[in-house]
Amino acid sequence: MKRTPKPGNFLSNYSQGGSVEKYTGNDIKIIKNIALKTAKYFKLDYVGIDLMLGNDNIWKVLEVNRACQFQGFEKATKVNVAKEVLDYLSSLS
Repeated sequence: MKRTPKPGNFLSNYSQGGSVEKYTGNDIKIIKNIALKTAKYFKLDYVGIDLMLGNDNIWKVLEVNRACQFQGFEKATKVNVAKEVLDYLSSLS
């Protein structure tokens, strides 16, 4: 998802009043690869990863959240995160 801060604010977190929308860029595969590699590096399977496109046009990992909140993500993408986690865990058995 893409987050945008309120005017005059630096933080773009949904919980801090930032707006969210589904990200529709052509680089979704690159972003997904960075997120998966980051999660694997930190040995995390439930994680929120914040990325930002740098001035050099290269994606940067800003933050890795182990206690992530998905209200904004669910609003922007219409993905039910709890269902996806349960489906994944069910597939392991």
